[in-house]
Amino acid sequence: MLRRGSAVGDYDWRSEVLELLQDLANSRAQKRAWVDREGASFFSPVELVCRLYDDTALGDYLEKGSAFGGDCDRLLRELGDLVGSVNLDQSPEELLADAQWLEAQRLAERVIPLVRAALGDRTNDPD
Repeated sequence: MLRRGSAVGDYDWRSEVLELLQDLANSRAQKRAWVDREGASFFSPVELVCRLYDDTALGDYLEKGSAFGGDCDRLLRELGDLVGSVNLDQSPEELLADAQWLEAQRLAERVIPLVRAALGDRTNDPD
């Protein structure tokens, strides 16, 4: 559940959601990790989606009420429905060409600024 050097006592699920959304939106990193087999620290498609909605408890927060509020929550619910309909077990090449996965990447990109704003972080991702 923890990553990028996080200690148990300082785990911030909201920041983890942001990092995972950035991974979901990053088609170049996905291709490098899943097709070119570079970047061993990148999650598999299944791990990426499960970590985003299950391990961070984002899915629970959205189901029970609110995680970030307003449009952000609406888009995160939409994204959850979308990635839930994608066959994550297809080959990496097929997944990266899948119209629903491509839409999920675009939707993740749209929600990132809203999550950043909710976190009070309006800086751009260095990647």
